[in-house]
Formats: sequence, structure tokens, C-alpha cells
Amino acid sequence: IRVDDTGAGLHLLTSDDGVPFNPLLAAPADTTSPLAQRPIGGLGIHLMRQYGDSLSYEYENERNIVRMQLQRGD
Repeated sequence: IRVDDTGAGLHLLTSDDGVPFNPLLAAPADTTSPLAQRPIGGLGIHLMRQYGDSLSYEYENERNIVRMQLQRGD
């Protein structure tokens, strides 16, 4: 995990050597059903989609790489 302050906001990068997984292709999280009835998983991706100003994924050199940009709201 790497976080860089760009002055205009934050650039977050996560990288792992797990099974290839593109979070941009994941189904939207169920946020309307009662918590006890919701499947486990997907809320992290939901938060990234909701709050990130840009989100990208690539699989390079056998690594998942996800980048997220958060702009400052001055």
C-alpha cells in the first residue's frame, strides 16, 4: 500500500500477488437489504467507487494493481 499527497489530493496504490481480480468488474454491493441478509464482501469496493474521484486496475508482472485518486474538497 502506498499513499502519496499530490497537493491536489491523495493518490492511493495497492498491489498484491494474489489471484487476478479486477474490482471494477465486481457487481455492485447490496446496500438496501437488512445487514443480516446481505452477503459478506463487496463493501470496500463500494466505498472506493463512492468516494474515489478516479479508480483504475491493471494486472502487471503477476500483480494486481489498484489506483485510486481522491481530490481535495477545499
